[in-house]
Amino acid sequence: YVGAGSYPINKEAFPKASKGTFDAIAVDANTRVILYEKENFEGKVLFDMTGPVIINNIMYKARHPKIMEPPFQDPELQKNYPPSV
Repeated sequence: YVGAGSYPINKEAFPKASKGTFDAIAVDANTRVILYEKENFEGKVLFDMTGPVIINNIMYKARHPKIMEPPFQDPELQKNYPPSV
């Protein structure tokens, strides 16, 4: 979980993903996430999305094909990210 705010260094906001790859990212409704190529909000924008949205890394999805497909077993996840998203 990453709280609201500005994170000029990605590895501070996403320490596990910075060591490897993003397996998945879920962005709550009306939340905007922008990831830049370089620290301090510099370089190309690599990701710019406003939720609700769930995005899976294709490598992760290939290893676990059913884990992040709706309908979700967790009712809270299903509520926040309905299949229409």
